[in-house]
Amino acid sequence: MRLFWVMGIKRDDRGIQIALQNGRIATLASSHNSFNYFVGLIEHAMTGIRPTGLLITPDNEILDVGRADNDIVANVTSRKMDVLTIYFQGHDGIFYLPHNHPRFNEIYRILNESNISSQPVWFIAQLPHLNILDVELMSNKMHNTRPKDMKEEVFVEPIAALYRSTDQISDNLGYVMKELPGLAPPDDVRSEIVLTCQNFESALREVNVEIGELEKWLGSDAREPGSPEIDLNGIIELIGCQMRGQIESLHYLVEKLGELTSKDFNQASLIVLMRESAANILLAYKDICSHLDLISARLG
Repeated sequence: MRLFWVMGIKRDDRGIQIALQNGRIATLASSHNSFNYFVGLIEHAMTGIRPTGLLITPDNEILDVGRADNDIVANVTSRKMDVLTIYFQGHDGIFYLPHNHPRFNEIYRILNESNISSQPVWFIAQLPHLNILDVELMSNKMHNTRPKDMKEEVFVEPIAALYRSTDQISDNLGYVMKELPGLAPPDDVRSEIVLTCQNFESALREVNVEIGELEKWLGSDAREPGSPEIDLNGIIELIGCQMRGQIESLHYLVEKLGELTSKDFNQASLIVLMRESAANILLAYKDICSHLDLISARLG
């Protein structure tokens, strides 16, 4: 899987065609099991001004789509001879780069440059093992569309952390959706899981819009004399309310699945998937709450 910048989308009865920055045209078939989810990732990347991870065949058919994340490399160490260990400033997980990666030298150079210069990178990692698949430095043009152009520097990292946390939640929801077909749960259980994930993903899109509003009104353009008064604490409360509702729904679902597993041991893998994903989502949610509290405190 590589990082690509999507420049446009064209729909037809067979699926979508996407135009990439390098001039390549790739196709995602509507028959793909994850078609709707993948289209959502691609559209979100375009509106959020971020690259998209794409696995494309030589015939320009899209097989897989992944969400790109961004961060600054904190350290790169040699865990053992065949694997590098990468630590990011804003991610708690430990990431890995195998020496047998076909683009090892190029990716290592970029990671090392980020570590030395504190320049952020876009990256995509394979779940659940967090192997780095691709990485690129954030250009000045793209980087400046994010919170770094704000005069209020005290809000830069909290806003960036909110984006990272919603991305982490979305990654875990996507991982559940990708793994679910292989676990073959009962139809009613599968439908409930899919609905819960879809509702959560929809709420995340709304939350990201509200984070964008915070980013906008904490930035330089909106703080000029004569700018309208905006209830920033109201936006913060709205984000918290939206997230709490989804966390409660997810908790209820996991508890319900636990009862199912106690009666049907064939579903043990399903509950492991849901509990691990829910735990990761809960950690990201706690990060959102702490950074919303920080922004609120700095607003006074």
